[in-house]
Amino acid sequence: MIDDEKKRSAFKTERYSVEFTARRWTKEEEKFLRENLEIGVTRIAEKLGRSYRSVMSKMWHMKKKGVLKND
Repeated sequence: MIDDEKKRSAFKTERYSVEFTARRWTKEEEKFLRENLEIGVTRIAEKLGRSYRSVMSKMWHMKKKGVLKND
């Protein structure tokens, strides 16, 4: 996938520690998402190197803006 500027973040508590990479969605990724909805969220996430939750969140925001149709 397209390598853009990455921001490393960490979230730590007594119970667990999670490290993740947060990065902005590119226009190419948004286009891929719009054009490949039929393959499902899990496959889209795998192809883009993003989490299931990230893809679902992006879809929600795109629907809210009217970029994706509410089905």
